[in-house]
Amino acid sequence: MKYVPWIVIMLLILAHQDYWQWSRDEMLFGFLPYPLAYHMALSVVTAGAWIIVVQFFWPDDADVADDSSEGGAQ
Repeated sequence: MKYVPWIVIMLLILAHQDYWQWSRDEMLFGFLPYPLAYHMALSVVTAGAWIIVVQFFWPDDADVADDSSEGGAQ
């Protein structure tokens, strides 16, 4: 279960490498180049993936301050 965020990250990296689309010349909605629309959608999916990763996989004790690291010797 701890490898799920890494798998998601790797899939998003692979999806970002969209070399097969740069030769597409069609426009979406008459004004939006297809590769730009793809990257806009990928950005929304990536933001959603990060929200899910932080919500479900962020360690519970990551926000707790460590008292021993504050200041010098006592």
